Formats: sequence, C-alpha cells, structure tokens
Amino acid sequence: MWIEIVRPTHWIKSGFCLAALFLAGLASSWEAWFTIFPLLIGFSGLASAGYLVNDILNRDEDRKHPRKKFRPLASGKLGVGKVLTGALLLTLGCLFLLYWFYGACGLQGWVFWLSIGYLILTVCYSAVFRRVPVLDVLSLGVGFVMRVASGALALELMPTGWLLGCTYAVSLTLGFGKRLGELCLLRRRGLEVGDSRSVLLGY
Repeated sequence: MWIEIVRPTHWIKSGFCLAALFLAGLASSWEAWFTIFPLLIGFSGLASAGYLVNDILNRDEDRKHPRKKFRPLASGKLGVGKVLTGALLLTLGCLFLLYWFYGACGLQGWVFWLSIGYLILTVCYSAVFRRVPVLDVLSLGVGFVMRVASGALALELMPTGWLLGCTYAVSLTLGFGKRLGELCLLRRRGLEVGDSRSVLLGY
C-alpha cells in the first residue's frame, strides 16, 4: 500500500534535474553523476511527500474518480494519521539530505532553498491551485522549472533563461494535455466532469 501511495512511477519526473548535466556535456563524468544523485533522491522523496498531502486534502474528490477511488487513502486502506506521519518523515529526511550534500550557501546552497520552495508550491497546489483553471497547470510547470534549475545549481552552473523557458513550455504542454486526457476519460465513462476534479469545469 505504501509503495502505491508514494507513486514511485512518478519519480521519473525528477529526471528533469538531469537536464543541465546533459546539456553542459557532463554526462560522461562520474563525479557529476555523484554530485547530482542526492538531488534525484531528494526531489523524488519530496514529490512523494507532496502526493501524500494531496491525497489527504483531496480524498473526497478521489473517491468519485473512476481510478483514484482505489488509492489507499481514498479506499480506506490507510488512515489520515499514518499518511500525514509518512509525509512529515519523508519531508524532513529529504530536506536533511539536500542540506547535508549541498548546504545553504553559494550556488549549490540554492538547491536547498529551491527544495523548500518546491515543497511549499506542492502544498499550495494541493490546497488551492488545483481548483483554479489554468493556474493549476501553470503552477505545476513551475515545479518542473525548479527541478531543472536545481540540477544546474547542484553542478554549480547558472541555469540560462533559454533552458528554464523551454522547460516551462514543455511542462505546460504536458500539463494541459493531461487535463484533456482526464476530460476525455470522464466523458467516455459518462461521469460528471466536476465530481472528481472540480477544476475541469473551467476547461
């Protein structure tokens, strides 16, 4: 159940942290890989903590969704207290990991502060942004930009506006495409669009 609720299949999104590694021509450097590996672990863990918070705040909507209703929290297999404790432990562990490896000063130190910003963004998304059309996808896109920027800073490289802008454009394409897919799924199954995700009424 815990494996399912932390969504390990979504850890692939942390691959955006590797963008600067490849674009800077450092993919053949083992030292660069070792430098960025803690970042991959940290952001994957923080993303999972965000999913746990999301499941807590939106469990009522999830129960009305054709797929999400089977999630451990929505189905009642796990209680809110256990999930909240898991989110807290994941958050503290990942923040400590990132602080331990990158510190809080200099270029690398920005990794730690961006990770805190990313965590705040995910909580705000689950609590507020996910219910506001367009803003929901715009905020998700910022999360991907933070991943890319953190990857560059972990390698002590300054991310360029071109890199961050292209990342944001790609993330918006993926985000709006996902919303379209959700609309099509609900309509095919003859379900009310606003029951499982109220923001879809605005699209």
